Amino acid sequence: MEGLKLEIGHIDSGGEQISRWSSGAHVVKTLNIVDARLIGVTSMDDRKISIPICGDDQNSKRLAIDLISHLVFDVIDAGKLKMSRLLEPLSLLMINLSMRKEFGSEIGFRLLRD
Repeated sequence: MEGLKLEIGHIDSGGEQISRWSSGAHVVKTLNIVDARLIGVTSMDDRKISIPICGDDQNSKRLAIDLISHLVFDVIDAGKLKMSRLLEPLSLLMINLSMRKEFGSEIGFRLLRD
């Protein structure tokens, strides 16, 4: 895990920081836990890859949800932008797992629910 670290986390996030820096913009955090090589794949073992999304503006989130759904991913609305405090560490887990040879480079997250 050398070289991988969160610069900020738990009480702040990169998503929130970007929102503060870009006054008036509606920031939506998403697609940070999927490897770019999987953008065209969307499913593994016949199950859709889950993509969490969070943001404070409902219209902007709806647009992002529509775009990601068009890519045929399973979109999970994780709530407000402050939830990016949890999504950002999850991306480090996914990167770390994909770097381990026994998992391979093409891995995806799946939220199982009823």
